[in-house]
Amino acid sequence: MAKVLDDSDLTIQEIMIKVLKEYHKAKREMFKDHPIGTLIRHKIRESLFKDAELDQKTYHIVGSVGQGRWAEIPWISVFIKKLTISATRGYYIVYLFNADGSGFYVSLNQGYELGHICGRYYDVCYLPSKEEFISDLQNLLITYKEIEGLIGKRSIEQFNDFILLQEDGLYTEDTNNEEEYQLAVQHFIISESVKRTYEVNQKKVRPEPIYNKGGQKQWTRNASLASMAMMLSNYTCEIDDSHKTFISKSTNKPFVECHHLVPIAKQDEFQYDLDQLENLVSLCPLCHRLIHLGRDEDKEKLLKKLFDQRKDQLKRIGIEITFSDLKEIYGCQIKS
Repeated sequence: MAKVLDDSDLTIQEIMIKVLKEYHKAKREMFKDHPIGTLIRHKIRESLFKDAELDQKTYHIVGSVGQGRWAEIPWISVFIKKLTISATRGYYIVYLFNADGSGFYVSLNQGYELGHICGRYYDVCYLPSKEEFISDLQNLLITYKEIEGLIGKRSIEQFNDFILLQEDGLYTEDTNNEEEYQLAVQHFIISESVKRTYEVNQKKVRPEPIYNKGGQKQWTRNASLASMAMMLSNYTCEIDDSHKTFISKSTNKPFVECHHLVPIAKQDEFQYDLDQLENLVSLCPLCHRLIHLGRDEDKEKLLKKLFDQRKDQLKRIGIEITFSDLKEIYGCQIKS
């Protein structure tokens, strides 16, 4: 006589098939204490912890069929506890079942509203072996742990702000992405056929900072604004418009780079936004390197010329600074 299997004997694949085949029928029955609800909330959770050898101190698994009444579709989520234990925020792995019972997804997600990052679909007629099923989960867990490492000391919200920066043409002020920022400035020049209108001589309250992996504040630079500054300079060096440079492949204009006269890294010391046209100067590559890396006496000459050109404009937008303070920011020794 064949052995009758109860739910405790089912493999993870058999549990998933049972959910797909019986959930639609279960939704027409009493919600409270329904066996399908118990299966999803408890049995799948136990199987995943066991089969994937997950540490319960690190991971949190939740299965849901709704609260007080049946949900349209059931789901099971795997969370890294340090990141989140909520399916409405943060990053997590989720199993989502099709309403028609045809299959289900395993997905690395970022909140239900923002959705799928990567994952796999399983057709009910072609489920893989238990080993492959668990291997898929473990591979997603590797990516999930990498995200945890990238987030570092930031909150989820701070991390999301950081990774979405470049979609808005924004770049942080750190030296690691300086070349990427300058290349983006060249790109914006050729991608905008009509010059955008920017408000000038307007005080703008400084923006909120972005936080890096270590949790330190960083301030952003708008590449399209920098491209406007270069257009307004007619692609010449503002130290000396006779300075020779090469022709940029991107713009077919003399290659110049954009520089914040009052460095954007000092934004925390100023009430008003430093990323404005009045604080942006175009420099040939030689002058740009000199103003960062040259001898103090050479840097001072360049700074003095730029400061004299821009001090009134800076004052009008709320950036008040003396030449002595500017030299100090650039590391120039102040003469007695």
